[in-house]
Amino acid sequence: MSATVASLVVLCLGAAACGGRPMPELTWTASTTPSAAAAQDKYVEVFPGCQEIAGKVPGLPPLLKGSDVPAGADRDVRCEFAPPPTGPFVTVQLFSWHSDPNDPRYRADVGRGRHLARERFATNTDPADDGVIPDLGFGEQAKWQRPGNGDGCYLTVLDANAVFLLQYSILGGTRLDPKSEQCRGPLRALAKPVYDAVQPR
Repeated sequence: MSATVASLVVLCLGAAACGGRPMPELTWTASTTPSAAAAQDKYVEVFPGCQEIAGKVPGLPPLLKGSDVPAGADRDVRCEFAPPPTGPFVTVQLFSWHSDPNDPRYRADVGRGRHLARERFATNTDPADDGVIPDLGFGEQAKWQRPGNGDGCYLTVLDANAVFLLQYSILGGTRLDPKSEQCRGPLRALAKPVYDAVQPR
């Protein structure tokens, strides 16, 4: 093909020259996939202190001691309630983790806080698991646990980016079967008031 003919073909393809219709202008729209919404932490403030919990939860024994020094979590509260030398001994532990939207190690729709809370709930085997609780009525998941020495019982609750661990036993040498209602009953009765007492304002 001569240079002249080639030039003519290019011109004819370009517009209304040579009696043809102009070619439609092609446009492209970038395809976008909506990103997952970033997870929002439920527990973002510090937990109430042990004195405040004691004042909000009827039925707890007197406060023996408390601590809010983090131990394995971003926020951590541990309260012990007991009327020594004998009587019910109740421990309340609260753990929470915060999310960082810029941390690439965690899915945005779960977040660091919920991921670590779920991990703690699933992998905490000391105390040992002793059965799930399908109908507790609050929190996302819950399970019974028992300490290594088999004395007393634990109730562990997962809720968003937090884990609550409650323990019940008897001081003074009385041993409780971890699966008995004598142990689980008082703990179950205290769990919901404790949960309500630490809810975000």
